[in-house]
Amino acid sequence: MSAAQINSFLDATIRSRISVRLIAEQHVCLSHAIAQDDNAAQTGIVDTHCSPKRMIEMCGSFVSELCEATLGGTTTIEIDGQGDASFP
Repeated sequence: MSAAQINSFLDATIRSRISVRLIAEQHVCLSHAIAQDDNAAQTGIVDTHCSPKRMIEMCGSFVSELCEATLGGTTTIEIDGQGDASFP
């Protein structure tokens, strides 16, 4: 097999594995919510009140800690736009 064929095969395999895991995780979460008759802000693994600003702040905090620990410094993250927007 050529390197391109191997690369294509591995990409397809990883993509398939991620897809199956996502579907399985969604099924487990939905089954759990149905069993508990839960009216939370989440439907399975989907957050129906997802805030991009909150996600950016959470991920930015994690990355900042990593940069501080490994590089000794970090940069600031500035969010410009609709800070109060949310969507499922």
